[in-house]
Amino acid sequence: MNTEISRREKLLQIRANSLTAEHVYSEKLRTLARVSNALLLLSVLTPLIIIIALYPSKGTAFEPLVQWVSYALSGILLVLAITSLALQVELKKESYSSARSSNTFIANESLELIDNTGQDATWFFRYVSNQDAIDQKNIAKIDDQLRKEAYRESLKRLVPGDSSIKCPACNSSPYQFSAGSCQLCGNEPPQQGIRHGDTNI
Repeated sequence: MNTEISRREKLLQIRANSLTAEHVYSEKLRTLARVSNALLLLSVLTPLIIIIALYPSKGTAFEPLVQWVSYALSGILLVLAITSLALQVELKKESYSSARSSNTFIANESLELIDNTGQDATWFFRYVSNQDAIDQKNIAKIDDQLRKEAYRESLKRLVPGDSSIKCPACNSSPYQFSAGSCQLCGNEPPQQGIRHGDTNI
């Protein structure tokens, strides 16, 4: 009996971790998509602006100025290309997308294994261990606010259909967020001793 409880708790913790990682990857991918789109837009617009500006200014007093501006814009285009390579935007997008899919699989498989208590989960724990190593490399150093937000979102999805779920650290509901002192979910812990209908604090 204790073994089954321990197995269930372990699988729930794995599900919580994978849902947290999935949310973080989604946010990271959104940021990378914005950066990628901005770089692509600037890469297309820069030479277009140069061409449009050079043609009407040819043979006019503005030609030297426009040529100087075109050189500056060409330099910016080169910097953008180097920046894109340095940031490895496309490579990170591919890596994060793959890792997010793996965490989604882990989260779903955790529920399956919780329901099927007789199924051997040894292979699954090995898979989780490998993915944990990848996650540590990719998202170990994330903003504290994003980490707490991701954990709150994982609590909401931890047990499908259960809206009574609470943060194990502060006992607050992830559905009622008020920025507070909890180091795990970032919520404001409910005040002790106050119940519905009480008038005394």
